[in-house]
Amino acid sequence: MKECRECELFEDCEDKVSTDETADWYIKGKYKCYYAHQIGMSQLASSGAPVGCIVLNGKQYEPDFLKPLLGDVKQNHPDLNNIDKVNGDGIFNSQACRDTVREILGNDAELFASVNPR
Repeated sequence: MKECRECELFEDCEDKVSTDETADWYIKGKYKCYYAHQIGMSQLASSGAPVGCIVLNGKQYEPDFLKPLLGDVKQNHPDLNNIDKVNGDGIFNSQACRDTVREILGNDAELFASVNPR
């Protein structure tokens, strides 16, 4: 958008072009709209230390984080192969997300999506 900001028509132009193709409009609420990325992070409950991170564009559905984050933990941290509980935000509270957790971590794994419930 650097070229756009230098243009004399910048204030009224509706055709502004972003230089970051991986960002998009993130609608947070009725009056909150950001041009941004979304970051998903996995961390250990006992320490809070991050073990994985995924970046998606602002328009992607938040549960899209779940599969790549769990896959990353499973692949890159074999010492953490006994995960039986996953805690997530309320947006992950769906049968599809529960099935994804069981599919990747095993049938005994359980998803608790009670953080910030709707």
